[in-house]
Amino acid sequence: MAEAISFTHRLRWLPLLILCIGLWLTWLQHAGMDKRQQELARARFEMQAREVVFRLERRLQANVDVLHGVTGLFAASGLVERGEFRAYVETLRLDVHYPGIQGVGFSQWVATPDIPRLEAAIRAEGFPQFRVHPLKVDAAHQSAIVFIEPFD
Repeated sequence: MAEAISFTHRLRWLPLLILCIGLWLTWLQHAGMDKRQQELARARFEMQAREVVFRLERRLQANVDVLHGVTGLFAASGLVERGEFRAYVETLRLDVHYPGIQGVGFSQWVATPDIPRLEAAIRAEGFPQFRVHPLKVDAAHQSAIVFIEPFD
């Protein structure tokens, strides 16, 4: 009879042991799922980041391509006039082939004493409001945007 009591006494701890094992297995499962969830979130983030980088690189390359074309225009023509520049940019069809590029410009490097002559020349082309701004009188040279297309 003492053995029966001892056996029942031992069985009394069995539900607690099963509960502890069940809790431990549940915790392991939860920890594993949590780790997998974090790995999936990291993988999604990295994929989205690669996509953003790819799109930025593609957009920057489009800008570079357009600027190489403008360089070619100036190299081939020597002296590019406003109408030539406008015709070139129109053929690019920026809205179709280069979405996101709002315009293409050309900035001229000018000696500061020559700025009044440049302003007068561009005003004579039909831009009476043109002026180099901000005018830095203490600088030896400045840059002025003289062409920008489309001009909207």
